[in-house]
Amino acid sequence: MKQTKLYIFVTSDVPDPYINVIAHCSANYSYLNQVTLVGITEDRGKIGSEADKLNRLKQNISNQLDSLSKGKYLTQKAKTWETLDIQIEPVERQRYIELKNIILETSVVDYQNLEQKISIWLNSTDSFEYIFDVTAVAKSYLVDVYTILRFKNICTIYSFELFKERDYDERDLIHNLTYRKTYAFTCLAESTYTRDRIVVSDEASIIAGGDFNRLQSDLKLLESNRNRLEDILATDFARFWSFFYFVILLFLFALSYWFIKQPGGWDWLEPTVFTITFGWFLLNFLLQIIFGKKFASLNPRELFLTLKSWKKKRLRKFRLDSQRG
Repeated sequence: MKQTKLYIFVTSDVPDPYINVIAHCSANYSYLNQVTLVGITEDRGKIGSEADKLNRLKQNISNQLDSLSKGKYLTQKAKTWETLDIQIEPVERQRYIELKNIILETSVVDYQNLEQKISIWLNSTDSFEYIFDVTAVAKSYLVDVYTILRFKNICTIYSFELFKERDYDERDLIHNLTYRKTYAFTCLAESTYTRDRIVVSDEASIIAGGDFNRLQSDLKLLESNRNRLEDILATDFARFWSFFYFVILLFLFALSYWFIKQPGGWDWLEPTVFTITFGWFLLNFLLQIIFGKKFASLNPRELFLTLKSWKKKRLRKFRLDSQRG
């Protein structure tokens, strides 16, 4: 069975929404043993303060789980935390105790390196199932995160949604909620309008520019190789029929030489030379009139290039017809 890694994009240091996501994934996905709290910043000078913020959130989650496992709830009043006694069943307390066994990590991501960081997570040498929660991600980053993940063929992008009005206390925690009745863990990539689709920019170019440029480079290489192959096929075709044409002319030359060597042969051949030559060029001219440029010229000086050009056009037409079909 694959292990599951959960990445939660965060903004505030209130632990409850993140506990709900962790608890739901722990109950519904196999082998969830690592959760990463992800903070995004565009100011590299604030990476340190963002890391401190994530560490505070990590500690708040741990403290809240400790309190819930003891039948208590931490609520924030101004800048301090107060402990309240709450009614919570023993089985629910045990559920929160088990959540404390999950490894909780933090990661600060420079916005400029967001795509690169996500690639590093996905290119792990181990085999994992990845879940990305964007419930609390800053709205200015939501489209960026979603687009990067979808471009990398990741569909497991989720948001935790409450079906009731928020109370901002223990009543919003998962032990007081029912899946698909009072809350949902919604996959954003599987709605009617997002399934099997990719995000593009105004200019109809894929937003993940680096990957698009690499794909475009690969496409150009494939087109170059295809053109080179068609040129080789056309050259071989022209070479074969040019050689065949040469053989015919050589045979006619040998036959003419044999007639000349015969007694009275030249006297017989001489009157027909002009007629044969004129007939040959007349045939060539007539074929050009009937078939236009589709017919290869019989002029030996033009035959090779004409045959090659004709064959390349046929190959291109066949390729385009195949694509349309």
